[in-house]
Amino acid sequence: MIDTFLKGLEQTKIKIIAGDLPQGMWEVEGSILQQVATQTSERIDLSKEVSKIELKSQIRKDPYEPFVGAGVGALVGLRMFGLLGAAGGAIAGHYFMAGRPEVSVNIDFKDGRACMAVMSPSMFETVKFLTNK
Repeated sequence: MIDTFLKGLEQTKIKIIAGDLPQGMWEVEGSILQQVATQTSERIDLSKEVSKIELKSQIRKDPYEPFVGAGVGALVGLRMFGLLGAAGGAIAGHYFMAGRPEVSVNIDFKDGRACMAVMSPSMFETVKFLTNK
């Protein structure tokens, strides 16, 4: 159940890491790309405004990251709920820090702007389909 919820969130999020768009989390709703949780968010229609989208590479996560998450989760769980909380916190920390695959993508827009983004492989396929590129 939690996995389904997280996959749903993951499939609509794009993280802009460089370029002409403001850096941070962006969300795709339909064919519209908009910045998450800002009052003056820019809206970009992916189906009309993208001239090129190019897959750069798959990002490899640190293999020790889930174990660090488990340790932090165990400490928080122990502090709040005792031994049973430590076990639950370790499981939750490991699960939430487990590396999900991500890809790095270059996006060029028709108005001359460009950006580099990180997203899940399924989100890349969705964006590529929306842009017909």
